[in-house]
Amino acid sequence: MGFDWGFAVFVAGILLMGLVFVVAGVQMARGRWRHVLAGASALSKRERGFAATGQAVRVMGVLLVLLGLGVAGIGGWQAWLSYVPGNDGMLAFAGAIIVLVDLFVVWALHAAREESEREDS
Repeated sequence: MGFDWGFAVFVAGILLMGLVFVVAGVQMARGRWRHVLAGASALSKRERGFAATGQAVRVMGVLLVLLGLGVAGIGGWQAWLSYVPGNDGMLAFAGAIIVLVDLFVVWALHAAREESEREDS
């Protein structure tokens, strides 16, 4: 069974989504990227130091790592099992949409980080 370019784009989108979740999760589990947690950006630097956001960010980080591994593993496995030759146009379209969403998420994380760093200085 040969795979065409549409399948490759779709699987690349799924794996990229899983990678984004895993990277964000690892950074959060390490205690970084506190700005990603909803509501943390509304706190002042002093309030963030006293709040329990550190533990919440670490828990969310571990959950994001698990989610990323699940998306990449289960999504890739399901794509592999359900591949039907001839559907590559639709798979390429879906994969391109997934990649665009992934790029938007990365851009949003970067923008939030820059804003957080501007507020801290």
